[in-house]
Amino acid sequence: MKKVIALAANYGYLDKAETTLKSIFKHTPKAEVYLANMDIPQEWFAAVNEKLAPVGSKLHDLKIDLNDFEIGQVNFEHINDYSYVRIYLPRLIEADRILYLDSDIIVRGDLNPFLELELAKGKALAMVKDIQFMGAYNSGVMLIDYDNWQRYKLEEACISIINKKDLKINNGDQTIINMACQEYIQELPFYYNSQVGYNMLASYNNWSERFNSFAPQEALIYHYLTFDKPWNLLSFNHCRSLWWAYRNLDWCQVVSEMKVETNQSKRPQILIFTQTDQLGPIEQLVTAIPEADFIIAAFTLVSNKVKRLLQYPNVRVQYATTMERLLETAQVAKLFLDLSDPIDEGVQARLQALAKPYLALKRAGYVVKNGITVVATAVDMINYIQALLKE
Repeated sequence: MKKVIALAANYGYLDKAETTLKSIFKHTPKAEVYLANMDIPQEWFAAVNEKLAPVGSKLHDLKIDLNDFEIGQVNFEHINDYSYVRIYLPRLIEADRILYLDSDIIVRGDLNPFLELELAKGKALAMVKDIQFMGAYNSGVMLIDYDNWQRYKLEEACISIINKKDLKINNGDQTIINMACQEYIQELPFYYNSQVGYNMLASYNNWSERFNSFAPQEALIYHYLTFDKPWNLLSFNHCRSLWWAYRNLDWCQVVSEMKVETNQSKRPQILIFTQTDQLGPIEQLVTAIPEADFIIAAFTLVSNKVKRLLQYPNVRVQYATTMERLLETAQVAKLFLDLSDPIDEGVQARLQALAKPYLALKRAGYVVKNGITVVATAVDMINYIQALLKE
């Protein structure tokens, strides 16, 4: 049985697709992958395949013309016409099984067992339910059985729906696939498509319980949904560091035995909650203590003054965060800093309840509370923190 993996992207999205490809080839021995595209230079494919040759994997340059296909409506800015290519893959690739993956995905294990997954009789697709569009299946990960796809004429069924006039399509190709293929889809557990990126929406809409059920601690595939992508300057996404770990691999590391390290919590973390961009001696602190990561968290969007702090490699910013996310960060933080006014007494109380070191910089009108150590100067704070980190 020939089993292949397929992606679709244009040159402008190549860095994202390349990150997904790195994660696939890192974990899947002798992988055969097709990248459908119109404009990615052949020299890039040649360079990648030169690196992959010693481990027996292959990346195919699948040149297509979008004008050859029926393309329906696209509903979101972060989705383009290439999303419709997945409907035409069985026409483009000769294989018994095709695993389609979006290019905003990270793979964390061997995909070969997934490709060999046994489907129930009469099923042509295997997919995971969508976390936001309840009842629908998410089309970012699709295992296609070629024989059944052709037997039930599912490409034709999709095209028929695309061409219907006045049909409301609320989620692009995903809506089309769900309408055309519903009875032929086998449901998969979230392990195969752990959808991350809805953290903010989940928190603000009280979906936390539902969201947690869609996000297992360890998944085979992590799928970054919504506009909140990990490659943005700022993102709410709690799996941001996972994406960057693979983005920063070079191709020699991809085919090596090197383990991909994504656990930033091994470095001590210092949490600063703020309601303003006036953070006193923050630059003095982060430059004096490079061995720790400073996490600046706010319930709002942040100004350029805060964004500018990202020039320091040990600064992280959690913008528009929620109490739930803040407390998750606080659980792994080594200590907390109080640098600015006004003070959110509710947040302060929740952090104090964790009984971790809590330092505040002395300032006019500051009311000292039990459990908070007040220091007079930035130098005093630096010395105090360095002593704590040595314990």
